[in-house]
Amino acid sequence: MKLQSYLQQPFPNTINKWQVILPISVFVGLFMIIFQPFGLQVYQHHSRLYILAGYGLVTFIVLAFNLFILPYLFRSFFDESKWTVLNQIFRIIIA
Repeated sequence: MKLQSYLQQPFPNTINKWQVILPISVFVGLFMIIFQPFGLQVYQHHSRLYILAGYGLVTFIVLAFNLFILPYLFRSFFDESKWTVLNQIFRIIIA
């Protein structure tokens, strides 16, 4: 099978968006709180826990934008009846 014909094959775009957004956001927030990478353990502030959890919130906002707002704004590109392997690869790269 040629690469071009493979990339033009239909690809099912039926993910549950919340099952992607919530676990990733919670993981990022908890990871930042537990491990405090990038030297964040030396940052002494009374609300450091909230600041670190904010990373999970930012992740939530960005993923929600990518999975809800972008498909709404660019309906023709995200049309599920025309969704292909190439579209999915492109979406993964820009996300």
